[in-house]
Amino acid sequence: FNYLQAEVKLAGNLTRAMAGVFNFPTVEMPTGEKVYEVFGVPFSQFAKFNVNYSHHLQLGQNEASVLAWRVYFGLTLPYGNSSVQLPFSEMYFGGGVNYERGWLAYDLGPGSVQGKTNSYNIGNLKLTASVEYRFPVYRSLHAAVFCDIGNVWYTSSKMYSDPRGVFSIDRFYKDLSVTLGLGIRYDFTYFIGRVDVGFKTVDPTLPRADRFCLFRYGISGAALQFALAYPF
Repeated sequence: FNYLQAEVKLAGNLTRAMAGVFNFPTVEMPTGEKVYEVFGVPFSQFAKFNVNYSHHLQLGQNEASVLAWRVYFGLTLPYGNSSVQLPFSEMYFGGGVNYERGWLAYDLGPGSVQGKTNSYNIGNLKLTASVEYRFPVYRSLHAAVFCDIGNVWYTSSKMYSDPRGVFSIDRFYKDLSVTLGLGIRYDFTYFIGRVDVGFKTVDPTLPRADRFCLFRYGISGAALQFALAYPF
């Protein structure tokens, strides 16, 4: 079967219109731009676009034998009241239980930035794809092998000063991470329990000659992901 989810979100437009009419107070941001405030807090104005497509193909007579793949694109663009600031909740992160499973959540990205000190590494653009073969093992026990490709970026140097974290159509493919992994799933009838082990296979933060790293980190470098339900 096929699954397609598309989302468009607009925020801050009405508040921005009211700010101009009623002359809301303004404040100068560290970036030099002046923005309107509401109750002493600058408000965000942005447009968000998400597209999530997946396909599940049954292999043979067993319904539990499935080849599944997914492509996800997400973009949040600030404009109007602020061309730089976005709410944390509207940003994207790499890694975690459903996407680039060789990395823990917020550990991947943005782009190929090295030596990051932030606890939460995020971006306003996300591009990722996954393919997964799921098969039965014994009764309610199932397994899977998978491959994840993707990363997160910023779309402007005003939003992120390091150019390695800013999306470029000329080199974004060089920033893509690759994960190979194995998973165990158990069908509890009402929900699926899932444990995935992701192995970093291509690490965009390493020097280009060393980015293939499947055998560099070994078992100790694998990411263990616990979740409920399938990743897609």
